[in-house]
Amino acid sequence: MQENDIKQLLTILKLNYPATYRDMSIEDRRALVNLWMDAFGGLDVAVVGQALKNYIKANKYPPTIAGMQEQIDLLIGSDNTDELWRLLMKAIRNSGRYAKEEFYKLPPECQEFVGSPAELRDLGNTDRSTINTVTRGQFYNRVKVIKERRKAQEQLPDKVRQALNGALQIGGTKK
Repeated sequence: MQENDIKQLLTILKLNYPATYRDMSIEDRRALVNLWMDAFGGLDVAVVGQALKNYIKANKYPPTIAGMQEQIDLLIGSDNTDELWRLLMKAIRNSGRYAKEEFYKLPPECQEFVGSPAELRDLGNTDRSTINTVTRGQFYNRVKVIKERRKAQEQLPDKVRQALNGALQIGGTKK
């Protein structure tokens, strides 16, 4: 999304919530454009535009960044935890001879939970009652944290994300 796209979306906000934007200085407008660019610049303008329209239809007050992000998340959607567990179980069942292939077919959240193809193979050799109780409980708890961390990282501006990834690689703590 380009800066002009952001300005058009903010014009829609100004038309729908005139009292909020009436006395806004030029400096504040620039800051608002920059804030929206940082938050949504990497997204498709059609998605953000539709999210804005959905927000306006449902709310009497202008959106915060968090309010817009909620609408965007509703539009884009994401794998739910039950579906992720189903995919992981399928990979565990097929991990005997094909652990590497199965590991790389998994969504990133599942890959992060498992760790490596070798660990997926180990899960395949674990008895089913342990998988269906202990491992499943661990999965549901960890995947929630993994999703939250990924969501927070996705919201970072590209420069900050790259700097953070570089620091993690240099420090040797990247997983």
